Amino acid sequence: MIEVLERPPTAEEYEAIVVSVGFRSYDREAVEIALRNTVFSVCKMEGERMIGLGRSR
Repeated sequence: MIEVLERPPTAEEYEAIVVSVGFRSYDREAVEIALRNTVFSVCKMEGERMIGLGRSR
């Protein structure tokens, strides 16, 4: 079942999505700072696996 959760992704989840679509990986500390400063985010989940995300800075 696919569901959308109103929560920020973890740094690991974010990096996995970024790499899976062919974008370059970012410095871990920069990712953690960016996620902490995100105003709103959602995670699209299929079971325990993240398959998408959205965030507003």
